[in-house]
Amino acid sequence: MLAKAVYEEWYFKKRDEAIKKREQAVKQSKVRQWEKEHTKNETKRKCQQTYEEWLNKKKIQQKMEKLRANTLMNSLNKR
Repeated sequence: MLAKAVYEEWYFKKRDEAIKKREQAVKQSKVRQWEKEHTKNETKRKCQQTYEEWLNKKKIQQKMEKLRANTLMNSLNKR
């Protein structure tokens, strides 16, 4: 009878430990998944921001080149 009680105590203790271990693993998995998604979204946002900055600089550069070309054409036409 005592052996059965000891076995049951051991069995339920091991079962509870296994349940806690599984819950912890699921929790860690969810945290890693969230971190992965967060990193992915942050990288995407930074790439979009970098692209927009590059695009704005390119537009300004094109405007400046067009302005220089117009200025050069005007100076040549005045001669």
